Amino acid sequence: LNLGECAGAGIVDYLHVHVVPRWSGDSNFMPILSGTRMLSEGLHALYDKLIEAQIKIEVQSRPST
Repeated sequence: LNLGECAGAGIVDYLHVHVVPRWSGDSNFMPILSGTRMLSEGLHALYDKLIEAQIKIEVQSRPST
């Protein structure tokens, strides 16, 4: 998940997600070459978290009355 201006071409509200198929026992180069941890999460769990975050953002951005 890449979020914010650093995620894409200087666009402040930019968001993009990489969906990478994984399998038991696989490994990749990210932890070794870049010191980055990969977090595996099911799509349903990720969807629930994104919906929850979106609701919080919408509530916070509503004009107060």
